Amino acid sequence: YDRIIFSDGGDRKTADIPLTDQSGRVYYPISSESPYTVGYSVYQQGWHYPSGETATIYFTNTQDWSRVYLYYWTDSGNNGWPGTAMTYVRKSSTGKSIYSATVPKDAKVIFTDGNNQTEDIPAVADGFGYYPYSKNSDSKWQVVEYRY
Repeated sequence: YDRIIFSDGGDRKTADIPLTDQSGRVYYPISSESPYTVGYSVYQQGWHYPSGETATIYFTNTQDWSRVYLYYWTDSGNNGWPGTAMTYVRKSSTGKSIYSATVPKDAKVIFTDGNNQTEDIPAVADGFGYYPYSKNSDSKWQVVEYRY
């Protein structure tokens, strides 16, 4: 299987959630109407990728930041704050800019414009995208992960 749905057995259900090779995710609804969009928190970090492998990830600029950087870090280093400017890919069906970057698969990432930033994303998967949807209590943007 490559997707899951949570349901109450009736009309209330989540949107399709892509499964990745990452474990330990706790999902929660972030929209108020079915199909519910979900966010997640990481319950346990138990995955590992051999060094040298990379992942191409995407960011949809739903908040219309004037620029988009990707900051990442691994056990062996980081790319320096505020990170590397992401590469423009195309416009989404809703007219939002989509950007991409390639990072080590064991990287933890933050998307930023230099002022705003997402919360720490503790693991990434090749071919997945992220978009900010709401600020948390620390004024950092929470993200939704999607299959690009």
